[in-house]
Amino acid sequence: MENINFSFNEICHNEICHIDLSSFLPNDTDNYDIEIMLQYYSAYTVKSLVQILHYYGLQKNKMVKEEMLQVLLFFESDPQNKSTVERRMRLWRNIQELKLDPYFSKYIFFSA
Repeated sequence: MENINFSFNEICHNEICHIDLSSFLPNDTDNYDIEIMLQYYSAYTVKSLVQILHYYGLQKNKMVKEEMLQVLLFFESDPQNKSTVERRMRLWRNIQELKLDPYFSKYIFFSA
């Protein structure tokens, strides 16, 4: 997998900083799809989001949940990452299936 490099500016108000990556999203991405993805991932725990970020080779680096969501949406909405995203989703579904199986469930310790 290729390394991804990008830069951004922090917007700070009263010593609280926020990173807005929405301007980096590809123009051909439908805002409706982004909203659906945002709602879907908002239900995830921080631990689950960190697992996804690490799978993609992205580091958490003191981000709050909203920032992790933005980075995740940025990565997954990039057409160049489509095969990686589809592979991760397939593997996560496999994990869920194994966790539901009476035999394999005792061997799956991954919390997805």
